[in-house]
Amino acid sequence: MVKKVAVEHGLQSSVSQRLLAVALPHIDQIDESDMNLLSRVARNHDAIAKPGDGRLIMAKRGESLTASGKPMPELHIKPSDVSTWTYSNSLRAKTGAVIATYQDLSKGKPLECQAGEGVPVRRLRRRFPNKAAAQQVASSELSRIKRAGRTLSISMKGYPEAKAETRLIPRKFRSYVDEPWLITQAVHSLDRSGYRTRISAEPIG
Repeated sequence: MVKKVAVEHGLQSSVSQRLLAVALPHIDQIDESDMNLLSRVARNHDAIAKPGDGRLIMAKRGESLTASGKPMPELHIKPSDVSTWTYSNSLRAKTGAVIATYQDLSKGKPLECQAGEGVPVRRLRRRFPNKAAAQQVASSELSRIKRAGRTLSISMKGYPEAKAETRLIPRKFRSYVDEPWLITQAVHSLDRSGYRTRISAEPIG
């Protein structure tokens, strides 16, 4: 699908190895752009779709790729590298389960599959064409819920390589911080105090 859309728009395609083997079910495209369609497919597989530098890239979330389709360099930091840092966890309820419904053609009725367990339970409204598609989306949604609300903000000396979708690897901060993060925003500024970089990130897992 990525290759087909890329060719239609005069682009080259780059798809990460973890997604190449994914077999997509029939997907309807009704009153939406090709990019919206790819973004929807990407969300269902906990992935990211983006155009850049003549390419259309789709990769699993956290498999940061450059516009050429190559892995982006990781940003490794320790406390002495930063001026200030803030960790926030705004989750108000524990992560429970996600339930998705699919149509079982052999039994002629809708069935359910589940990712996670316990409460709260979130039921996806959309009905999926088969169990594999339903399970994939339920698992992706559970991953999204688990990382929602956890953010890491960092202010540090200017680091031009810091950019959105770069993997951030903190070390020797706190146990709940020392894990891979994905940079969602990097703001670079240059003023009288010098060159500074402010980073916002969220967990990859």
